[in-house]
Amino acid sequence: LNLKMPRWNAHRKQLPHSTYCLIAGPKRFPPVPPAPGCELLTSWQDYDAVQILSTAPAWKQVNVTSEVTLVMTLQITANQAKDASNVDKIIDIALANIIAWQGQPSILLVYLAGATPRSIDMVRDHFVDINNDACMVAMIVQTRSGYVSRKALMNMAQDIAPSRWIVTGIELERGMIMSKEAAMFCHRRARIQDDAIGQVLIVPQVAIGDAEGKLLYELSILSLLKMKRDGKPGIFDPLEFEKGACTEDFIGSNSIFTDVDDLWWEMTAVELTRNRTAEEDEEYLERLAGSLRKLEESFVRLLTNERHYHLFSIDMSPILMVDNMGPYGGIKTSDVAREVEELGGKQCYNSLRLAQLVTMGYSVHLVPGAFAFSSHHSRLAALNQMNKDTFGASRCDGCFMFDEEHEEILEAITLDERIRPAKAAVLWNEVYQSKTSKN
Repeated sequence: LNLKMPRWNAHRKQLPHSTYCLIAGPKRFPPVPPAPGCELLTSWQDYDAVQILSTAPAWKQVNVTSEVTLVMTLQITANQAKDASNVDKIIDIALANIIAWQGQPSILLVYLAGATPRSIDMVRDHFVDINNDACMVAMIVQTRSGYVSRKALMNMAQDIAPSRWIVTGIELERGMIMSKEAAMFCHRRARIQDDAIGQVLIVPQVAIGDAEGKLLYELSILSLLKMKRDGKPGIFDPLEFEKGACTEDFIGSNSIFTDVDDLWWEMTAVELTRNRTAEEDEEYLERLAGSLRKLEESFVRLLTNERHYHLFSIDMSPILMVDNMGPYGGIKTSDVAREVEELGGKQCYNSLRLAQLVTMGYSVHLVPGAFAFSSHHSRLAALNQMNKDTFGASRCDGCFMFDEEHEEILEAITLDERIRPAKAAVLWNEVYQSKTSKN
């Protein structure tokens, strides 16, 4: 916000004046050459469509450098909003995340499609008296029933974050909930990394196969470790529960996140035990550094022509703890590495921003102890009635804003975005080296 937080009162004029493209498509006039255009824009200054439901008065006391803001978005389809019980269940997922964040700053931006006075009231009633003065809640109201770009919502939400560190990317639409101690582990990591600018840390995701239907909206790291040891209930890749949903079904190339998960389990075990010798510590740190280098190389390779399809098809929306201070002085992450709003869809270049950050010189790390999970009940609540009437709500729809006839527009956008980080990194390095040599 470029404001001192004690001045915060959630007045519209304090919020960004940027515009966000919720629905993109081929530009109609002129149709040649093919180019992207925006069919639906919004802004924090859009008084008609954007309603602020909770103003987060506690942001006046936020420690900008050490606290971590949880940024969430949620799309409620027109079909879901017809039933109050559906809305209750979906919002329960958001509330579970707000509770799990333990009073640290959080943001929830809800997009309500096919809005009616009744559905607007149903959503508003959950938040007007929310018992959390560190949570900012806003709702975008639209009478049209279509799905919009989740990446545009993510940009819009994270632009108002009051702290240096943010956690973004959690998919409430897939029933994902932050673990019980995630806020504590993320806060601890922010303290540890305080002097190391230009960091991006990954928070892993799991699905609990609680087939007996246990109501599970809270999970601790110790409980997860016990599940892993006992094998009951099973711990799965969240995408295991979406297999077979599409006519031509395929699960994206998520092997890179399998490597992330394996490393996270080891780091978490080390974090919680702390009973090693100095020699074992040295060996572990050396192995950890090598593993992180390999991860960075894997993410950079995603931007190459050879790995283009893998970049497109990664189903996982990575949950990232991002440092808004870039790797070079004066660079803000929120300015140079934003989500590409035209790439709407559940399976549409979800890891592009992460690959861009690494290529730009950000260091990759993980948050040991912190994770997100989905349970049987949270998945049912999130997916109930979602895909029956809304194109773009399913992973099967890919990059739904551009059909095959306009695929060349999509190709041009992604080519530019894959090249841009390398150019930026070279330029920043030259400028930095020039300043260093002069000093």
